Amino acid sequence: MDVNQTPQEEAPKKQYSQIKIVGINLLVLAVYGILSKVAPHGEGWTYYAFLIAIHFLFCICAAIYNRNWMWVLSALLVLVIGFSTCVGSL
Repeated sequence: MDVNQTPQEEAPKKQYSQIKIVGINLLVLAVYGILSKVAPHGEGWTYYAFLIAIHFLFCICAAIYNRNWMWVLSALLVLVIGFSTCVGSL
């Protein structure tokens, strides 16, 4: 650590990197949500629901492995936003 740098200056960087976890997960959710719209034969929402379930399980496993609550928040947001989008589109 630099002599002129205080521990208070490191806290916002750590918080920003944790919020970045949530943002990246929501971006991934949006990307495969858009890709499900272009799926052939109108089965995109079936694939979308399957991907949401896999994404949710991945986030829960990452939360356990990293011991980080931001992964749990990401998992809950993916679940709520993803499945509400599925139900809303029916």
